[in-house]
Amino acid sequence: MITHNQRSLPPMNLLLTIDHFGSGGAQRQIVTLAKGLVRQGHHVDFFIYYPEFKHFRAEVEKAGIPIYEAPKKKKGFSSKVMLALRKKLKTGKYQAVISFLDTPNIYAELAGIGLKNVKIIVSERNSYLKETSKITSLAKRITHSLADVIIANSTSQAEWLKKTYPWLKHKTLTIYNGYDLNEFTIQAIPELQHKNLKLLGIGRITYQKNQYNFIKALDLFYQENGWCPEINWVGDLQASAEGLYKKKIDTLLDTLPHVKTNWKWLGERNDIPQLLAEHHALISPSYFEGFPNVVCEALLSGRPVLTTDVCDNGYLVKDGARGFLFHPHNPDQISQALKKLATLDKTSLTTLSANSREFAMNNLGQERYVGMYASLL
Repeated sequence: MITHNQRSLPPMNLLLTIDHFGSGGAQRQIVTLAKGLVRQGHHVDFFIYYPEFKHFRAEVEKAGIPIYEAPKKKKGFSSKVMLALRKKLKTGKYQAVISFLDTPNIYAELAGIGLKNVKIIVSERNSYLKETSKITSLAKRITHSLADVIIANSTSQAEWLKKTYPWLKHKTLTIYNGYDLNEFTIQAIPELQHKNLKLLGIGRITYQKNQYNFIKALDLFYQENGWCPEINWVGDLQASAEGLYKKKIDTLLDTLPHVKTNWKWLGERNDIPQLLAEHHALISPSYFEGFPNVVCEALLSGRPVLTTDVCDNGYLVKDGARGFLFHPHNPDQISQALKKLATLDKTSLTTLSANSREFAMNNLGQERYVGMYASLL
């Protein structure tokens, strides 16, 4: 990981680009970065191409950050968007463009061809485990040759990039996500009594998030213990849900009334810190993650995490210290992790809570995150 250089930097003119301002983790982090760079005295503009997604837009506008749009209707590559971005880079006198996510990265890399005074910084925000096409994967990394710096927000992704595509090794770095340490304050964890375990899940209703095996684990827990924890799940039930997968989840819940009675879909929410305060722990059974915002936010709130031992989760959670790890394909392991948490005494639960907050304070602060990006400029 690169080191944050504390020296003051001269103001720069920067363009940040992403697909939209919807309620995704990448969107949240690029908005956090933009606001932090503005606080440091830099001028920041945004470039997007799906203006209809507005979850974080008001936050951007409140910060006084101009937004430029090149609307597109269909998925897939658009030369119109790329040319609009290139025109903006040429006329805006920017010293750097920072892009998040695969398609915006490609637009930024192509738009910057021949613009010698514009530094191209691209950021990968997910895991290589999500990639199913070797050809598409290779094409993206060939395009990365046009970038000056490639940022991965997890060590596992950065190391994979360096090993798999050696020509990118010299310009690939890791910068972990950053958070407002004051937004997520530690609150007393609810008392854990017999049969009152309350877990919060956060994420889209998709195969990646693995709600299916988690529900099967809840059934195993019920069969062994005679009761089921209360689960509240936050996530968009419409636009970001995979329809067939959501139907599969609903069908499974219908066959397990003892689980369905204790499962509640909360939809999209803007009060995550308060929700975390009301629960004993976060559950995150994903098959893979880039660098999971929800896990970091739980740790910031002093809440232990039950999650899969994949990607950087082992570093974030550390089994037994800030929560418990399990294999995503093994419902029995998930059930046993639930049991470990449910049977903790007050002192042990308080220790997990304190460990979580301490780790987050030391490693996940917003100033560290923004400062590391700024030091690249």
